[in-house]
Amino acid sequence: MSELSQIVLMTMSALSKVVDRMTTRSLVHRKQDIGDQRRVLVYISDFGLELLARCESHLSPVQASLESRLNPDDAAQLNGLLRKLNGQQSAV
Repeated sequence: MSELSQIVLMTMSALSKVVDRMTTRSLVHRKQDIGDQRRVLVYISDFGLELLARCESHLSPVQASLESRLNPDDAAQLNGLLRKLNGQQSAV
């Protein structure tokens, strides 16, 4: 959870509440690390993956609209930043 809180820029207490709500909605699973009982591991569920895919299909047209308003260099920079935020390696 501490690693995740750093990635999403949230305090541990705020993230814990969000993960609790996501667990209640079956979006993620929380599991204690067998090797280190102090660690809590969070996994996205199949339902969470389906919801993420639906959200991404709605966001792609928005991203394309934003990129169409920019010059090619700025659009490439935007694309790279969005990929970085999404945890993917930039294609730029």
